[in-house]
Amino acid sequence: SAGVQDRLAIIWDITARKAMARVPHLAQVTAVACAGERGDTWASLGDDGMVKIWELRPGLDQSIIRLDQPIKTMVAMPVGHAVMLGGDFRAKTWDLNAGTFHDNPSAARYVRSISSDGRWLVSTDHVDPDMRPGAKIWDLTSGDLQHSVVMPDNVFPTRIRISADGKRLANAGRGTPIQIWDLTGKEVELPAPINIPPDAMCVHLDFSPDGRLLAAACQFGMISLYNLETNQMVRLRMPRTPWTQQVAFSGDGKLLAAGNDVGLVCVFDVESANMIAALGGHEVAIRALTFFPDGRTLAVASRNTIRLWDVPTSQEKITLTVPAGADVSRPVEVHYLAITPDGSILLSRQNDGTVRVWRSAGKEADYAVDALSD
Repeated sequence: SAGVQDRLAIIWDITARKAMARVPHLAQVTAVACAGERGDTWASLGDDGMVKIWELRPGLDQSIIRLDQPIKTMVAMPVGHAVMLGGDFRAKTWDLNAGTFHDNPSAARYVRSISSDGRWLVSTDHVDPDMRPGAKIWDLTSGDLQHSVVMPDNVFPTRIRISADGKRLANAGRGTPIQIWDLTGKEVELPAPINIPPDAMCVHLDFSPDGRLLAAACQFGMISLYNLETNQMVRLRMPRTPWTQQVAFSGDGKLLAAGNDVGLVCVFDVESANMIAALGGHEVAIRALTFFPDGRTLAVASRNTIRLWDVPTSQEKITLTVPAGADVSRPVEVHYLAITPDGSILLSRQNDGTVRVWRSAGKEADYAVDALSD
């Protein structure tokens, strides 16, 4: 359907009577068309003279990864089209092109983070005979366990990250200070915690691509940006929020996106610390966000919707809706997002233990109408 007042082109699931995808235009939508053997290529024409052409197949069964046990964690492999899936089982690596599993050399279970070269993997588990919770760092070239790190607060780490170069490990949790471990030596000792303001607990972390900066999502709308080389800290603030929930750097490290608990996403210029975009429209807390490799497209998850934003224009590009599962009494929520290195596949992990594969979700081609007239 093509909308005039709302300026939306919408694909509908006729059986479920629900919208599967929404594409916004800057002007009223005057025409829509579908093509392809399965209707998976479609276009919308706006009164601004712009045609948006999409390749998207939302809601197809073959775009859902299910295992015998619920998938509780996942990380996209930094090379190729593959994703590592974790949970109460030995982690499995799924080839997105072939639709088959690869052998995983490590014995990792709850996979959490991976270095940019794909060598170092962080998982969480019990790490010693006393069954204390902690993190395990695996060398995926050999499958060997490189380090075991016990959490000093005796709480399982869920917001734990390894730097892109594999040299640092960072963890944060509610009510506990941020800790950073040096992974370059043979032994890993308990680090001195990073001092955070007493009025700001931090709940989510992300390293910059070069490993120099660490961003932390904190209480009272604060974002703490640490320079790990100079030990300096810059504090950024989001408006109208008790908590900043998520942070994510762009691939070039120039932008930092942050989502809060009332559905607002702010994008900051890292060098100047200025906010350059405020993206609204999400109704509840931001559960996950991640940049596409182009550095301008941002995927944001809130409840069961994923919105793709064009950051320079602050315009929403498309809304993806995750349909309800078999258990309608349990609302589906997206808890994690990941993107393949070429940006052609967006992955979302839901609280129902499945992973949904959105192919070509980030690829859009805009053409002037007169260019198509020939």
